[in-house]
Amino acid sequence: MTDLYAISVDSVEDATVTGRVHLINPDAVMICPDATLPVELLTDAWWLLSMGYLTDAEPEGREWYPGSRAQVRALAGGMRGAATFCRLHDYLLGETVRVTSDGYVLTKDGKQVVEPRRKSADVHELSWGSGSDETSDYVTTVRRPDLFRNEVASIVRAHELGPLLQVPSWSDVAEADFARAPFEPDDEREDMRQWHDPVDLDYGPAWDYMSELPLHRRPYAMWTVTMADASYVEHVAIGMRWRTAHTGWV
Repeated sequence: MTDLYAISVDSVEDATVTGRVHLINPDAVMICPDATLPVELLTDAWWLLSMGYLTDAEPEGREWYPGSRAQVRALAGGMRGAATFCRLHDYLLGETVRVTSDGYVLTKDGKQVVEPRRKSADVHELSWGSGSDETSDYVTTVRRPDLFRNEVASIVRAHELGPLLQVPSWSDVAEADFARAPFEPDDEREDMRQWHDPVDLDYGPAWDYMSELPLHRRPYAMWTVTMADASYVEHVAIGMRWRTAHTGWV
């Protein structure tokens, strides 16, 4: 999936997390204000950690978490909220069901057939997703955004999304455009050098300008969520950062 936002975490206190949603994709200039967004982000972070994808391997990289691959996988698997986030992930993307070549349901490790023997289509509502890996064949259940939203309502105590900050001005974009092509005459661009209001983020050259900026200088909005219990944020660390295709629009 295409990365739509960059996420960073500023603070974690008891069951409350505060972070930033950074704009990195011109196709995602709106940020969902609903409680589904922070829960999707916490779920995404849990999944990345459970797979060992979010580590301290590249301190200056686009993604970072304070722990080795083995450490983050153990953390995600052992935290008190692991079962909840596994369920939420399945609601969002569909559950992966391991099966034999003729469709009988296997245990989650793919090593033996579940008794009594049943075909996946008889016990699950399946999507078109299927495939195989080094463990076994698998199929995927349908997504359940309704169940995701219901669970969000039960585990979120408060949430807030702030305004979009640090949007460059029209003049910033015009100056950068002149620097790239100083000898191309353009009256509109010359006028734009005097405009100091925030640029329209649907204006293409704005993204040419922002693509050259480091993450900390790009537009962002602050997000805060307070969960029902601190067990839901045991995997969140100050300074962690990652990129996501999740939007909150469930």
